[in-house]
Amino acid sequence: MKMGLERILIALVVYTAVTLVIIQVLQINDPMRQAAVPVTVPKQYGAAGETVSVLQKHAVTFQLKNYSLLPMARVLVNNEPRGIFDNRYVTVLVGEGDMIKIDGTRYDRAIDIEVLDVSKGVVLPAAGSEFRVEGNVVAVGKVCLNH
Repeated sequence: MKMGLERILIALVVYTAVTLVIIQVLQINDPMRQAAVPVTVPKQYGAAGETVSVLQKHAVTFQLKNYSLLPMARVLVNNEPRGIFDNRYVTVLVGEGDMIKIDGTRYDRAIDIEVLDVSKGVVLPAAGSEFRVEGNVVAVGKVCLNH
C-alpha cells in the first residue's frame, strides 16, 4: 500500500514539473509579451503644440494644513484640474511657466495649504510656502525652474 502511494506521488510531482517546463517554453515566444515592451518615452503636448517628454516635467506636492481631505478642492495647472485633495497630499506635474492655482470655490471655509515639497530644479513655488483659500481661487504663481 505504501509503495503504491509513493509511486503515485512521484508520478504527480514529475507530471507537474514537466507541465511547468512546457508552459515556460511556450511563453518565451508569446507575441503578446513582446508587444507589451514600451519602445518610446510617453509624450505630452505643451504650449504651441510642441511635444514635451513627461520625464522632463517636475513635481510640486501640496499639503492640507487644517483638514485631512477636501475632495472638491482642486489644484489647477494652466486652469486645468490636475489634482484633487482626496487625501491630505496632492502632487502635480509642472513645467516652466505653468500657472498653478488652488480652487476652493466649493467650500465656504478657510483652507490652509502648504507647498510641502518640490522637485530638484523648481525655484518657484518654493517648498514651505503657505496659502489661505477662502471660498475662492488663489494663484500660487508661475513655475520657475533653475536651468
